[in-house]
Amino acid sequence: MALSKALRTAPLLALFVLVTALLFAPAFAATTYTVSVQTDAASYSGTQNIMISGVVSPAPGANTAVVVTIKNPSNAVVDIGPDPVNPSTGAYSHVTVAGGTANWVAGTYIVNATWGGYGSTATQTTTFNYSPTATSTTTSTSSTASSTSTSSSSTSKTTTSSSGSSSTTTTAPPTTTSSSTSTSTSLPGTSTTTTTTSSTESGGGGLGSLTYVIVAAVVIVVAGLGIVMWRRKVATGFSQKSTAP
Repeated sequence: MALSKALRTAPLLALFVLVTALLFAPAFAATTYTVSVQTDAASYSGTQNIMISGVVSPAPGANTAVVVTIKNPSNAVVDIGPDPVNPSTGAYSHVTVAGGTANWVAGTYIVNATWGGYGSTATQTTTFNYSPTATSTTTSTSSTASSTSTSSSSTSKTTTSSSGSSSTTTTAPPTTTSSSTSTSTSLPGTSTTTTTTSSTESGGGGLGSLTYVIVAAVVIVVAGLGIVMWRRKVATGFSQKSTAP
């Protein structure tokens, strides 16, 4: 009696276990997928290329894709497109060109990467900055001018540069002045000539000129004394001749 009753309830129990397994099997067998997204630079300008890449983990297998969407600061879509996922590595990449439409305004942009497959989805976002005006670098080069001036009495060379200036002055060679004085005295039957020569050299100072003047004065004085003594001697001779018997 009890056996027949158990046989009658067994099909109902088996049906209950089968339905339970069918309901809870997807929950136990489901895999959690994640997706990453990044840009190759933090900011862009003008019409630069923007490269977006990421990885779906674990590798989802064949025939899946990531949809990449780029929105401007006003939440307007400026670029969208699906990119296939490598079935063995899970990697994907997306390339777009900045600018080209009026929606590319200055500000912060949002990049959204969404993967879906096998009843599962994964989403990730990142941001970058954009400026419509391309940055430029300007290089300036300055030149240095130099000048040289020359005068007749001295030579002066002045060089001017960006860091400073230098001046060099060269004094002209010293000049030499020569003078000659000739004195002639005629007496009856005798002729005397005295010649005085002085040489004056001017150079870097005034001491040499004074020395030559003193020498010339001494020579003139000596010559004058000699003439006076000679005249006295001549006069004495004449006097002796006149008093002789």
